[in-house]
This record gives sequence, C-alpha cells and structure tokens, in this order.
Amino acid sequence: MDQKSKRQSGIGKTLATLNMNCREASILLANAGELKLTRPERWGLWIHLLICGTCRQFRAQIRFLSQLMAAAPKEFMEIGFAQCTRLSTQRVTQIKDLLRQATEEE
Repeated sequence: MDQKSKRQSGIGKTLATLNMNCREASILLANAGELKLTRPERWGLWIHLLICGTCRQFRAQIRFLSQLMAAAPKEFMEIGFAQCTRLSTQRVTQIKDLLRQATEEE
C-alpha cells in the first residue's frame, strides 16, 4: 500500500468516526470512564452530542449513576448489587397481582 492510500484510508476512518450514530455514541459514552478515547472518537462524540439530545440525556444518566456508585457505602459494594436488590417473595406476588389486574382491566 502506498503512502497516498494509507493517508486516504486514515482520513476515511476519521470521517467515519466523526459521523457516528447513536449506537456508536452510546458505546463510547458507556466505556468512556474505562477506555481512553482517540482524538477522532472524542471529536466525533462531541459533534454527535451537539446534535443529539437523546445521547446528551444518556450521558447525564451515566454521570448520575457514576456519582451514585461513588457515593455508595463500602458494604454495598462488597455485598454486591444483585444481593441488595432482591425482592421478597411477598413483594413479587403483590407485583404479579397488580400486573394481572392491570391487564384484565384493558
């Protein structure tokens, strides 16, 4: 591959990154805290967020969840989220009954 072809393929990748869709943006947003984004990815995400209110909202939700996790008690993190969020059998039955009633009314 000659130099011109390499440069054109690099430009093509950059342009494709700058023209990202919501799916690509949400993946970058979800992984932004763990991965170092490349410059074209940061630019593409910035451009996408300028025009997409839904992805801006998703970014705000991710930031809020990160703040909640940072403020969570140490015991909560050690026990694990799954164990802390289990509903009692009684509550599960109540929810099922309410859902059944709601579908019967329709």
